[in-house]
Amino acid sequence: MGHFSLAMIVLGAGCFFITNILLKEILTKENYGQYSIVITYLSIMYLFGLLGLEQIFLRYSNFSENNTILTQKFQIQLIIKVILVTSTIGSIYFYFYFLKKIPINPILLYAATLSMVALMFLYNIFRLNSNFVFAQFIANFWKIILLVLSGILFIYKISSIELLLNVLMCVILFTFLFSLFFFLRKIDFVYNNLVSKRDILITSLQFFISITSFSLITFGDRFIIENKFGVEEFGNYFYLTNFFLAPFSILQNYVGFKQLIFFKNNFKIEIFNSFNKKILVLIIIFNNLNEKNSI
Repeated sequence: MGHFSLAMIVLGAGCFFITNILLKEILTKENYGQYSIVITYLSIMYLFGLLGLEQIFLRYSNFSENNTILTQKFQIQLIIKVILVTSTIGSIYFYFYFLKKIPINPILLYAATLSMVALMFLYNIFRLNSNFVFAQFIANFWKIILLVLSGILFIYKISSIELLLNVLMCVILFTFLFSLFFFLRKIDFVYNNLVSKRDILITSLQFFISITSFSLITFGDRFIIENKFGVEEFGNYFYLTNFFLAPFSILQNYVGFKQLIFFKNNFKIEIFNSFNKKILVLIIIFNNLNEKNSI
């Protein structure tokens, strides 16, 4: 079971990789660009929608036996409010900015946006509870179904962008509802006052600055491309970016996913330094392989 979560990460990345190849063949350049914009938007909301509060949750909450997590009520209330606010602002902005460029259902857009942001929180709850495989399952399920859908579209030569986007958003909504049901049935919160509201807010601001910077670095170039060169070139850039960065994404996701929880519960400087050396070696190997593939 120890490496099943890694297998799930690889499966999700592999499904997404193949999906992009299939959709590149099925869809027109404009429709593939539209699909790329929606995926990028949902990825941004997943990463940025909690404004970094998922890191506060991991930092100030602790796993207890019998599927119980010790945390602060103020923190949970703050996270729920942020989910609602950012989902609303994000979906409204996306709908009106891309109204003429992408055929999208506003209700499904909001439902999918809310689901993606909330899934990040649920993902980290299961992660803190050491349900590593299930956490990765809910994070990657939509990618698996997207591959199945793109395979069907490819076989039957269907190039409907509306169908693709509507089914994608319904799958994300279903994944959220399923994860929420599982969470309500399995995990309990026990509240304490070990961390003050002031400390939570100050630390939240610091993580907000960090996640904002990271999001701009990760996604900012894509929307510069869209603004300067249009939807079609955005699709081409999206395709190539995912093609070359896939190995690094797998490594990054797995390392951050499991090791943060491990170091939270079992931190030793010797183990930490040894782990960093191994990661450095892997980064050098991946970088060399990527350079050879680029030649």
